[in-house]
Amino acid sequence: CRGAFTNLKILTVVALYILEVILHAACQDLPRRNNLHNHFTRNGSDYALPNHRLALYEKKPSYIGAKLTNYLPDELKIPSPMKNMRQRLINWLLVRPLYSIDEYIRWREDPTFQVQN
Repeated sequence: CRGAFTNLKILTVVALYILEVILHAACQDLPRRNNLHNHFTRNGSDYALPNHRLALYEKKPSYIGAKLTNYLPDELKIPSPMKNMRQRLINWLLVRPLYSIDEYIRWREDPTFQVQN
């Protein structure tokens, strides 16, 4: 079934959710790790996730979007115009038909999601 999504160039429901929350987080202008330091850090393009007490906070679209953005490859984390970012993210998700958020979080470890460029 995964091949059908790729061949027809259709995003899965999970991929649509990932796309929308990542774009929502990008619109929020949330702090990134490189804003916290005056020197280069390895994960400077990652969002700085705030500390919180409640699990309900983790369900906010801005929080989950920032968290899911941190799992993207570095070339997709580079801030760019929204239209450009949206298209690059769609292209990346089209070749990886994801069925769950856990698959997305573990995409680097799963050889079936490694696409040769």
